[in-house]
Amino acid sequence: MDFLRNEIDRQLGPSVKCSCGRNAVHVAEDLLYLAEAGNGSPRVNAFEGHVFDGDVIYEVAVPVAKVCMAALTQELTIDSRVTFMLLLYTIVTADGQDLDIGIANRNIVEECLEVARRGVWLLYAEVLAGVTGSLAGHAFMIIQTLGDDPDRLRAVHRMAQPMLDWVPLLDENDM
Repeated sequence: MDFLRNEIDRQLGPSVKCSCGRNAVHVAEDLLYLAEAGNGSPRVNAFEGHVFDGDVIYEVAVPVAKVCMAALTQELTIDSRVTFMLLLYTIVTADGQDLDIGIANRNIVEECLEVARRGVWLLYAEVLAGVTGSLAGHAFMIIQTLGDDPDRLRAVHRMAQPMLDWVPLLDENDM
């Protein structure tokens, strides 16, 4: 847990701003509580208005995505692990970003996708571990969003079919 605690501190220190206007320390505290609580609290919707709002993500989504990927390296309770995965899914499947960020010539949607791309093998491990259908399915949907190799995706979808029976395999043109 020290690794994740250090990563949260590194990514969401007092100089990082939250979309609510305060610094992102309260987001860091929520992520740390999520990692340590063991019951998945706070749920993903606790981050709405801070990390995302509907299909729009805010600047703080980039460091939060990094924390979510770091969380996948840790032994967490299933509830906490699922909540981190759902938060990552919400971030990487966002349709847009806060308009003020566009003025600064940043594409945080792409930055968040790149964070997940760098850890794609962690996502594949979640799919193939088959701990829960929610973990496997959301990890697989993230990988599809990243546009990973279609042949690999088909093979993994077949291998993990019992856990992914609710997740459609997208056509190459849909990725």
